[in-house]
Amino acid sequence: MLKFLRKHTKWMLVIFGILLMIAFVAPEAINNLGMNPANQAVATVQGRKVTQSDLQRAAIEVQVLDQFSPLLVRGVVGIDPDPEHWYLLSIAAEQAGLVGGPDDGEQWIANLAPQLVQTQYAIQFGAEVAQQILAADMGRDEIERTRQILIESRPLLAQRAGMTLDDFDRTVAKARGIVRLRNIYASANRLSLPRTLLASADRRRTVFADVLIIGQDRFADRVPEPSEAELQAHFERFKNIPAAGSPNASSRPRDAELPFGYLRPQGVKVATLELDANRILASITPDPVEVNKRWRQNRDVFPGEFADERLRVQATLRDELAARVAEEADKVIRAEILRAVRRFEQEGPYYVLPSDWSEQQPDFAEIARAVVEGVEQVLGVRIPLPTVEVIDSDFLSASELRRLPQFSDAEIRIGNQRFPLADFVFEVRELAGQGEFGLQVGVPYLAHPALGARGQSRIYFSVLDTRPEAPPASLDEIREDVRADAIELAAFEALRAEQEDLLSMARTSGFGAVADRFNRRIPAGMSPVEPEEMAMVARSGMMSSNADVLDVRRFRDAVVEASEPIDPRLADDQIPEEQRMLAVALPHRMAVAIVRIRAVYPATAEDFQFAATGDANAARQNEIFDAQAEARDTPFSFDRLAERLDYRAPDGSIIRRQGETLN
Repeated sequence: MLKFLRKHTKWMLVIFGILLMIAFVAPEAINNLGMNPANQAVATVQGRKVTQSDLQRAAIEVQVLDQFSPLLVRGVVGIDPDPEHWYLLSIAAEQAGLVGGPDDGEQWIANLAPQLVQTQYAIQFGAEVAQQILAADMGRDEIERTRQILIESRPLLAQRAGMTLDDFDRTVAKARGIVRLRNIYASANRLSLPRTLLASADRRRTVFADVLIIGQDRFADRVPEPSEAELQAHFERFKNIPAAGSPNASSRPRDAELPFGYLRPQGVKVATLELDANRILASITPDPVEVNKRWRQNRDVFPGEFADERLRVQATLRDELAARVAEEADKVIRAEILRAVRRFEQEGPYYVLPSDWSEQQPDFAEIARAVVEGVEQVLGVRIPLPTVEVIDSDFLSASELRRLPQFSDAEIRIGNQRFPLADFVFEVRELAGQGEFGLQVGVPYLAHPALGARGQSRIYFSVLDTRPEAPPASLDEIREDVRADAIELAAFEALRAEQEDLLSMARTSGFGAVADRFNRRIPAGMSPVEPEEMAMVARSGMMSSNADVLDVRRFRDAVVEASEPIDPRLADDQIPEEQRMLAVALPHRMAVAIVRIRAVYPATAEDFQFAATGDANAARQNEIFDAQAEARDTPFSFDRLAERLDYRAPDGSIIRRQGETLN
C-alpha cells in the first residue's frame, strides 16, 4: 500500500485538488443555476417569489417567540405558531410601516409583561377579574416575575435559535408591528356623538327583574327511551365538537349553543418516580462521632459548646448527606434507564425502538428498588423506597394531570425557562411532533427531571402512551353518556315547546302558579323551583344569585331589549304585563328563564360624563366582534391575508386554508 502511495503521489494530489475545487465551486454553481432547493420558489406573494428559506426563517422566528412566551404568540399576537401565517402577518405589518428595528423590539420586551399577565388572567378568570388581580399585590408581583424571566431568557433563546440579539429583537419587533396592526383595525371604526350617546344609554341602562329558571330535568320523565337510530344521530351530530367545560372547550365552534360534545382532548398515560427530600432527610441519622468531629474542626462556624451546637451540626451533616443521596440516586436512575436504551440507534434525540418496546421499557418500580440498594451500597444509608405512580387506567388531559398531587406544582426548569410538568409531557413527539426536548413515548425523560412543590422533590417521568385529539371510534365507547345527553336534549326541546305556555301562565296567574306546577311533585334529589327577586341586569353584566346560569349575553340582551318600550317613570305595579314579561331560552344550561321586569333605570347625564369614552370603546369593539362572528372570519385570518397579499402556489392558485375561522 505504501509503495502504491509513493508511486502515484503526484496523480493523487491532482485528484484531491480537483475534488477540493469541486467542493468549493459546486455550491456556488448550484446557486447560480438556481438549483439550490432553499432558493427555489414554493409560492409567490404579490408577484415576488417566496422560497423555502423564507418560510424556514419564519418558522424559526415564530418558534423562538413561542418559546419566549406561548402567550405572546397565541394570546397577544393572536395566532397559532404557524410559520406561513406568521410570514403573511409580518409582511402586512411591514407594508403598513408598523415594524421597527431591534431597539423597538428590545424596548417592548420590558413593557410586555403586563400584557402577558393580563392575557393569562383573562383566559383563566375573565377580563374584569383580571383587571382586579392586576391592581393587587399578587398581580404586580406576577408582572415583575414575568418581566424578569423575559429579560433573562432573551440571550439564551437567541443563542439556541442561532440568532444574534439583534435578530431576536427584530423578531420581537415584528410581533409588536403585528399587534399595532391589529390595534389599528380594532380602533378603526368611529362613533359620532349621537351614536356615542345611544351606545352609552344602551350600555348603562339597568333593569331590575324577578327570574324563574326551569331546567330540562323537570321534563326528563316525559322523554321516552331513545332508539338506536336516535342515539347514533346524536353521536354523529356532536362527535367532532368538544364538550362545554372540557379541557379542549376553547376549540368549540362559536355558534355551538348546546353544551354537548364528544371530541376528546389530547391525553397521555404516564409513570412517575419521585424522590422526596423530606423523606430522605428523615431517614438519615448522622454518625455521632462525625458530628463531634465536624464541631471540633469548624469552631468558627459552630462557636458554642458542643451541647448547644450539636443539633445545628447534625442538621448540616444531614443536609450534606441528603444531597449526596440525591446525587447517587440520580446516577442509579440514569444508569438503569440508559442500560435499557443505549443498544438502540438514535435519530437525533430520539431512539429507534422495536415494536415490542412496551414489554421491554424500563420499569420504575424495579428502578426504585435499585435506587434503594445502590444508595445503601455506596453511602451506607437505607432510604425509603421512592414513590412510583403508574397512571395508565385512562388517558388524562393536562388539566386532569394538574389535579394529581405529583403534577400540581411540579415544573421543568431549563435555563431561565419554567414549564409546568402537566403541560411539558404534551411536548412528547407522538403529539407535538419532533421538537427540541427529545421527549418520546416509552423512554423516561432524563435531560431535566421535574422539581416538585417548593423544590422538595425530584420527579422522573415517562410517557407510556398518547391519544391525539379525536372523537371516539364508535358510539359503543360512550353509549351511556350519549344516552343521558340525548334524553337531556329531548327534555330541553319539550321544555322549549311549552315556553310560550309557561310565559302565558306567568302573565295571567303569576310566577307562583308556574312554580307550583313544577313543585307539586319533585323528584328525589331536586330542589323546588323558586323565583329570584330583583336581579340586576345590564348589557355589560348582571348581579344575581343565579349568575352562573344567567350571566350570558343572550339573556342580558334579551332583558334589556324587552325593557326599551317601558317608561322608566312607571312604578312596578304600573308596568303593563304584556311589556314586563318575557321568556328566554338558555341552551348552554338546558333551561328556560321566565322574567318579570320590576323597574328600569336609564343612563344619566352623569353616567355619560364619566363613562362615555369607555362606553364608546366598548360599542366599537362590539361592532367589530359582531361583524367577525357573523362572517366567522377576521381580516387577519390566513385566507384573508392570502387574498390581500396575493399569496399563490406555484400553479398560480391562491393558497387557502378551508374551514379556518376567527384567527
